[in-house]
Amino acid sequence: MPADPALPWARVYQQALNEPGYGLFSTARTPAREKQFKWVGPIASNDWVLMARADSPIRLGSLQEAAQYRIGGYQGDAISQYLIDRGLPVQLALRDNKSLEKLVKGQVDLWVTADPGGRYLARQEGVDALRVVQRFHTAELYLALNLATPDALVQRLQGPGRPAGRGRAEPDSGALLSRRQDFAAATGRRPVCWVCWAACVPTTMREHPCSSVYGWPASVP
Repeated sequence: MPADPALPWARVYQQALNEPGYGLFSTARTPAREKQFKWVGPIASNDWVLMARADSPIRLGSLQEAAQYRIGGYQGDAISQYLIDRGLPVQLALRDNKSLEKLVKGQVDLWVTADPGGRYLARQEGVDALRVVQRFHTAELYLALNLATPDALVQRLQGPGRPAGRGRAEPDSGALLSRRQDFAAATGRRPVCWVCWAACVPTTMREHPCSSVYGWPASVP
């Protein structure tokens, strides 16, 4: 099932890892995760960034310069782990919106997040006054499925003639709708938005906020 935004990421990650019938979207496909899941995608991509408040004087010439600042991230996140692996200290929260809250309150100087995903989250929280101070990586996003997921279902979700790989094709509205319907039929769960997994009205993404975040047409199912 899609990740529940009301639950900590680390918890839903473990649920998808350990319980058959569960999947996690969206998920960066990293070497450490490669053998832990079956993969569908890539479906979208995002940049990994450090964001500051719009009124912050911080300027970075390199990622390593961020080590002198207080950085907020969240547990189980591949982006936060990327910094930790490179020796940068990250204050980890249970949820990404908590790190955003700490940034707004001045409790951290920088927020490590994804773009455009972080901007979308910030808008949901009523925060607009942010700016990117460093882009340091680009990652493709996938649906990560529990290893017990039948290969036939994985291929069906992937789409005919398109093996799971790392080259992202342009989204096709018919294929997206078919995948949503296939996932719902296989799991008994309501079709949801293939981009953000929020419930859609009733068969299209018209007026759905993630369509503008990802630059996809609002008419894409």
